[in-house]
Amino acid sequence: MSDVDEPPGEGLPEAARLARTIKALREEAGLSQPKLGAAIGYTRQYVSLAERLGQNLPSFELVKSIDNVLRADGALIALRQLAKRERQALRAGSTATSEPAPASRARVSSCSPHGSAFAHLPDLADHLSEQWHLLVKTDNLFGPRFALGPVHSHLRLVTEAMSAARGAVRRDLVRLAARYAESAAWLHEDADEDESARYWTDRAMEWAHESDDRLMLSWTLFRSSQQAGAASDAARALGLAQAARRDEEVLTAPMRAAIAQQEAHGHALDGDEAAAQRKLDEAHEWAASDSVGEARDGHGSFCTPAYLELQRAACWLAAGRPDRAVRVYEETLPTLPSAYRRDRGLALSRFATAAARVDEPEYAVHLAEQALDIARSAGSARTEKILRTVVDLLAPRRSIPAVAAFSNRLDGGL
Repeated sequence: MSDVDEPPGEGLPEAARLARTIKALREEAGLSQPKLGAAIGYTRQYVSLAERLGQNLPSFELVKSIDNVLRADGALIALRQLAKRERQALRAGSTATSEPAPASRARVSSCSPHGSAFAHLPDLADHLSEQWHLLVKTDNLFGPRFALGPVHSHLRLVTEAMSAARGAVRRDLVRLAARYAESAAWLHEDADEDESARYWTDRAMEWAHESDDRLMLSWTLFRSSQQAGAASDAARALGLAQAARRDEEVLTAPMRAAIAQQEAHGHALDGDEAAAQRKLDEAHEWAASDSVGEARDGHGSFCTPAYLELQRAACWLAAGRPDRAVRVYEETLPTLPSAYRRDRGLALSRFATAAARVDEPEYAVHLAEQALDIARSAGSARTEKILRTVVDLLAPRRSIPAVAAFSNRLDGGL
């Protein structure tokens, strides 16, 4: 038995997920299998094999060619790596966590972490830690639609390994489980599944306590503050953000940036524009420089200068200053690295909201159309929910053809 209940959102095997992603991106690009084959220099049969939900992986060169033509920015290559490494991890995991015979159960339960029953667990932890970075990149490019399944698959694997481990090996695995649980919380939040988001945040906090991971404890408080902010609970958003920086001496610079901008959101919700802007200026002092979206610098790696300016625009919007939000969005969105595709969709939806509030209906629709394309391909229900607010704001201008057409598209799921 593992240390966690069967998580929601059970995912496909990674090989099948790669196949489905290739097919989805090909169809989104309006290409038939023969046309994609011609574009990459392969026959249709190779494309068909790449999209087949079997256990055989397409070659690296084939996936690389498809990734390039479909402009997936390396995401298909990352998914192939996940599929290849999942098999290795499953083999290691099954060896490490196989159920002992009843007669040997007591002996195994008291075994040293360095005994044979634990021989593969450190390697498994290293492997799953590396996999996490690839999943972060998949999320940034494609959102929860493609990242949730792998996160839950890896959570099952690591929690099963936790049940077999003891001592320092278990502590390392519990830390890793907390990281995956926090990722699951974020993905569920983006999918507009608030109950699951809170559940996984709580699990991450529990595991952070067990493994004495002070950074993760601060980060789970940060996530809880985000969830409170999404519910427009200014007092709780502020209080939790301030609690997240209580252990300030251990926080990394990107974490300080993330927590400071979250505190700014709390001040904006509370109507204190000046305090919000001060906090955003403070966040810039610790800004990260991650342009590939893999979180190699740890928590808060997404808090680049461009991201922080997008949050400044969001704070102006929350504070009732859409005119200032529009200016900041116009200046900042072009500078956002392409790896942060999901964040671009969210920012575009908020930009559209600001444009609607300053009575620029056609501009708002232009932005909303771009946001919806990203939201639908990524499965970001959170972004789509904001776009429904845009439609409500534009309701008095529905006589404008573009407004009516976008409203119909959103309602019709087109």
